Amino acid sequence: MLIGSGSSLGGRIAWDYALQYPEQVKTLTLIDALGYPQAEWPPAIQLAQYPVIDTIMANFLPRAVFKASLRDLYHKNFFISNELVDRYYELALREGNLQAFTDRVKATLDQDSSRMPEIKRPTLIMWGEEDRYFPVASAHRFHKDIEGSALVVFPGVGHLPMEEAPLASANAFLDFVRSGSQ
Repeated sequence: MLIGSGSSLGGRIAWDYALQYPEQVKTLTLIDALGYPQAEWPPAIQLAQYPVIDTIMANFLPRAVFKASLRDLYHKNFFISNELVDRYYELALREGNLQAFTDRVKATLDQDSSRMPEIKRPTLIMWGEEDRYFPVASAHRFHKDIEGSALVVFPGVGHLPMEEAPLASANAFLDFVRSGSQ
């Protein structure tokens, strides 16, 4: 049995796995997970949807774009150091990663939300209240759709609670596991 967990796109993958293989999932933790259609996306994701721009982005993306995109991920900008920007930038420049980004954001991964009520495993939903990628309203939809789920919203936190509020998010997870939700 797995303790399934995922953040953002990883959350989408985790809940999809829990639907496909429920007997293999003991608990599920979703952190600012992709799951519901939304009217708008952060600029980098929106731009990668357009022909020609997607080709440019798959072959060239200036470092400044990464710095701007990180401002959408983190609510507290003091987390965004030159080292962090360099890490994201250097990882993106590895062979195939820029193309993979444009391919990934074009995929229709915000579908199947109507299946959310089928999740029958103890589920913890953790969310940054200031998430600009997936608004906190999505957290409340997950909570409503997944019967018996637990919801923890972190005030003043963006898309990455495990980085902006590491102690609080770790404690929320440990409390969930210790509560017998496993």
